Amino acid sequence: VTELLHIGSVSAERGSVSRGGIPVDIDLRGGTADIPIIVCRGVQDGPVLWLNGATHGDEP
Repeated sequence: VTELLHIGSVSAERGSVSRGGIPVDIDLRGGTADIPIIVCRGVQDGPVLWLNGATHGDEP
């Protein structure tokens, strides 16, 4: 049985790289806005690294 990791629209198996998004908003026309993500999942359990880019510099 393969254990899947689910984050937003991404389902990642061990040892895989998957792309998708995290839904964050619905606009006036009913469309959605997603934050694009890449999930690089290791084969074994271990340390976790989070990288975040393009955050506005004037946010507290």
